[in-house]
Amino acid sequence: MPGDSARAGLRTRGAAVTVAVTVAVAGFGLASCSSMSMPGFRSFKPKPTTSLLLVESNPAGAEAKASTGQKCLTPCTLQIGSGSDFTVTFTLAGYVPQELTVQSHMQDGGWNDADYPVFDPQSLFPTLQRAGAAPSHKPAAKPHV
Repeated sequence: MPGDSARAGLRTRGAAVTVAVTVAVAGFGLASCSSMSMPGFRSFKPKPTTSLLLVESNPAGAEAKASTGQKCLTPCTLQIGSGSDFTVTFTLAGYVPQELTVQSHMQDGGWNDADYPVFDPQSLFPTLQRAGAAPSHKPAAKPHV
């Protein structure tokens, strides 16, 4: 029958148009995925943790106060969660205050572990000088004229 071949041609063209539209829509969908921010595996990683900084002084009993806000009386440990450099100030009645800088950076914890701060130096142990005390070195001798 002459009408059957015309109908078959229309069906073939209709199927081809459907396939072309499906491919175009899928292509646009995939293209839009590349411009979106998809969550990666790092989103399942634990949040960064803290590290302990051992703090001592000579003499013991000085207040150690970190620029990050934590404080304690020596000997003690400070729990720090900063990946940035910070200072620790030591104060004790009758002694000159002393400030030390600690360099800090975040260490990658790997696949399953949280990132954590690493300190340099890993501990602090300053010797405090008495207030008003003479310097510990001897003054240079004056030449005789």
